[in-house]
Amino acid sequence: CDAAGGEDCGNCEADCGACVTCGDGVCDACEGGGCPVDCGPAPPPLPPRRYDAFDQTITVQVHGFSAVNDAEFDDTVYGAARSAGGQGRALRLFRPDLVDGEAHPEAPDQLIGVEYYGRQPPDWMTPDQIAAVDAFDPATHEALPRYAHIVAFFVRHRMALSGARYVNFVCHSMGCHVIRYLLEHDLEGLASDGVVARWYTVAGVLAGARLARLFDNPTIRDAATLLALNTSDFVHMHPDYVVDNAAVWDHRPREANSPLLAGILMHHTVGTDPRVSETANIVRLLDLNNPGDEPNDGIMYTLDEFFHDQAAEGRFVAADGRRLRPTRSHQHLDHFLISDSEATGALGAAALFGGRKVYLTLERVELLDDREQDDAFDFSEEGQPPAELAVEVEVAFDGVRVHQQHLEDRSPELARMAEGEDRVLDLRVFEGPVPDDLDALDVHLELLEVDAYPRFGVLESLFDAHERLVDFRGSVALRDDTLMLESQFVRAEISVRVVPLY
Repeated sequence: CDAAGGEDCGNCEADCGACVTCGDGVCDACEGGGCPVDCGPAPPPLPPRRYDAFDQTITVQVHGFSAVNDAEFDDTVYGAARSAGGQGRALRLFRPDLVDGEAHPEAPDQLIGVEYYGRQPPDWMTPDQIAAVDAFDPATHEALPRYAHIVAFFVRHRMALSGARYVNFVCHSMGCHVIRYLLEHDLEGLASDGVVARWYTVAGVLAGARLARLFDNPTIRDAATLLALNTSDFVHMHPDYVVDNAAVWDHRPREANSPLLAGILMHHTVGTDPRVSETANIVRLLDLNNPGDEPNDGIMYTLDEFFHDQAAEGRFVAADGRRLRPTRSHQHLDHFLISDSEATGALGAAALFGGRKVYLTLERVELLDDREQDDAFDFSEEGQPPAELAVEVEVAFDGVRVHQQHLEDRSPELARMAEGEDRVLDLRVFEGPVPDDLDALDVHLELLEVDAYPRFGVLESLFDAHERLVDFRGSVALRDDTLMLESQFVRAEISVRVVPLY
């Protein structure tokens, strides 16, 4: 199946002897009812919703996986209201007016967490709801639909109790996996009723946790034991399970193409530090088996923590009519520390309550000098043409560094150019929400010619790893503009686009 269709391929049917190519526009006999995007029916258009009705919108935090033994699990009350944890504390650094849903359960603008672990039902849940939850065995892959039903029932309960019209989701790790399942399966009609306004994910398990595939490796299994990981949850976080059972619209785990996700305003914060803090930064769990040298946060590969694309018809429509894909920002933190970092709070507050997104893009480059060797006798430079270009960047606002990408964390993208070439690159520098009262971003950017970047197969020199072509350090006003950068090596254009959301 993988050989024919890659990781985006859905199920393979033995009697067909072919890969089910869901999403190709053809309803094949093998696909049956397993590919709604090809075989239908499509859900009806979603009703309009408001994104600025903050006095009528509850914010529900869904926590990630944790180590819970059987006795604790058996005694825990699922569906119980809980604090929003570290994410809630981080958000309140920038939104101190957020109402505590534990203290004020009837407030229509509350921030509240929900517990999905446990076997004990809450007192507010109906017998039918309890039966629906208990139909799923939490010790198996059925834990995912169980968790998702619990969260969906809780959201409807809190909306009814508070009179709220909308809900925003904020999540970490496996909590984002739970929300995706909830939305793609339209549990309690939360997606089809258009009540979900915004979704902010932090190190989210959106395309599955490839760590689950590595548990036949004894070294990795032993290292995971050091972290007290609740490995039973890795059964349903396995990427193949996500493809088959969570990304049910078209079985493309890295895309938000389901019509049920249409119109939700999304931002992702992803992690890039592979050193796991819970082992005193000793264990680099995913780097024990990382042949592609992919960026990761020690538990999740970074590329699996965000939606890479969304069908055009489902994208959020901004005030000027532009259709916006989900945006993402990077932090050089591991899977655990990123959950409640100051940057997570700053971006989360903007993602959940802000009215603008900002896009900084390296649009055009004219390469005057590639800083590669001109011939075999040129010892002034290392490496061979063409030039390999990458952007290192740090972005801050309100004194908080909210985005960073460096070659060290393996997250910058790569472009190749020949000396004398002048062309559009369209390389992302920063994209994301900003506070409504913010006037400028603090930006430090370096455009580099790279001679050593194993992730992209660049191994020209291990001693002269990269050369600076041009750099910028300063304040970037939040208005549409073009920044012109120039040096003896390059001329570059950075576009600044500020997009009002409504």
